[in-house]
Amino acid sequence: MTKILVIEDEVPIRENIQEILALEDFQLQTASNGREGLQHLKDFTPDLIICDIMMPEMNGYDVLMEVRAHPETTLIPFIFLTAKTTLSDLRRGMNLGADDYLTKPFSTADLLNAIQARLGKQRAISDARQKDMDALRTNIIHAMPHEFRTPLNGILGYSALMMEDQEEVDVASMMKMSGRIYKAGMRLTHLIENYLLYAQIEIIKLQEDTLATMRRSQTSTPAALIDTAARQRAVDVGRDADLEIDATGAIVAVAEDSLTKIVGEIVDNALKFSQSGSKVHVSASVADNYYVVYVTDSGRGMSQEQIESVGAYMQFERILYEQQGMGLGLILSKRLAELYDGVLTIESEKGVGTRVTIALPLVS
Repeated sequence: MTKILVIEDEVPIRENIQEILALEDFQLQTASNGREGLQHLKDFTPDLIICDIMMPEMNGYDVLMEVRAHPETTLIPFIFLTAKTTLSDLRRGMNLGADDYLTKPFSTADLLNAIQARLGKQRAISDARQKDMDALRTNIIHAMPHEFRTPLNGILGYSALMMEDQEEVDVASMMKMSGRIYKAGMRLTHLIENYLLYAQIEIIKLQEDTLATMRRSQTSTPAALIDTAARQRAVDVGRDADLEIDATGAIVAVAEDSLTKIVGEIVDNALKFSQSGSKVHVSASVADNYYVVYVTDSGRGMSQEQIESVGAYMQFERILYEQQGMGLGLILSKRLAELYDGVLTIESEKGVGTRVTIALPLVS
């Protein structure tokens, strides 16, 4: 049963709404002022809120700000009731996140139509999110076991050989297997670190104090840091000769470890999805009060649909192009940039290549 919270200080209007909605089989909770309405939210999570603007103790604008301030209530559709219809009043409510307005006096049809419209839109949003969650769940189910097991199997397999045949294995073979164990261990470590970092980023987004502290960070030598981070990734895959770097200096409002991670993951992605021998260009310079980093490759590219679908654990065309990694590189870099009020964009053409642009704020 759909639950609706009605906050209205005028008794006749409140009772009229209650009578109309009860006949439509809605589950109702009512309040005579904003403070009382917020108290009801502690034990009654509505599917929609109908709220008057002008009320004693707490007005409708303050109620809306409080509702939008908490993750568990921020998405609840919110309809204002008002006798005020000036453009400034409407704009103020919409800027705060109101979904609709009903002007007093209103008819039964007006009320029910507004409710159905808001609930219908919310269902569409919920369906879209459920679709995204299903896609994410499918990718996690298919990608994560493979990604973690592959390096783990290498570690277990080679270590078992070394223990079982230690008397017959020569030093050269022992060193070769040790190297493969180390490489598999580093790959597994990278996967785990990325997984934990993604979870951490999602938490930090909701912590205003932590976010504010992060945004006070700065890097005074971004060019040197970019050069080191990019070259390390290229050396790791044996493609240091394919890398071209041209970065200028600035003071960037991003922590050094975050900038290292952003650049490293994007360069790693460019190297991973382009052919050995083809160039990967990395450049960075100041433009429009941002420090802008470009990473360009001539790899297989992405379609517009794939660009729009960039998300955690999404790997495109995995069956056709088996690659290591859970598809976290792009989304980690994007999320990190956004934590610092930066922007990451992707331009790509299938069969031609990809250009990733990261715009990061300068220290003001």
